[in-house]
Amino acid sequence: MAGNKPLSHEEFKAYRKERDRLNKSFETAKRTVKVMYKSLCPACEYNAAHGKKIIYNCPHCRVRYWNNCSPLQVKNGHILTALQNHYGNIEWLKAFNPDGSLFYEWRRHEQRYRQDIDGRWVPKE
Repeated sequence: MAGNKPLSHEEFKAYRKERDRLNKSFETAKRTVKVMYKSLCPACEYNAAHGKKIIYNCPHCRVRYWNNCSPLQVKNGHILTALQNHYGNIEWLKAFNPDGSLFYEWRRHEQRYRQDIDGRWVPKE
């Protein structure tokens, strides 16, 4: 039975380096939010632009994450603008606090469209 033995100098340096890396990542996570967004495929983008129904579980549309976003940039819309400039067809965006609670939410249909009697999304006048 070996018991506890002191760490060598190299092992202690490796331990400190790993501990500092984890502390830095935890501190970063506490100050930032995780953004989840859905970018539409061309077919769903066409349907959304023409007021037709969108298939919400479309296998071609992609739900992606963007970690360590500034809460201020999410609230100001800078993150959404950057995503729209890159993808151009963002359907919705949700930002989550480190504890998993919802921090911010944006939906394209609620911003530019309204639902008619048949449940279709039509552009707001």
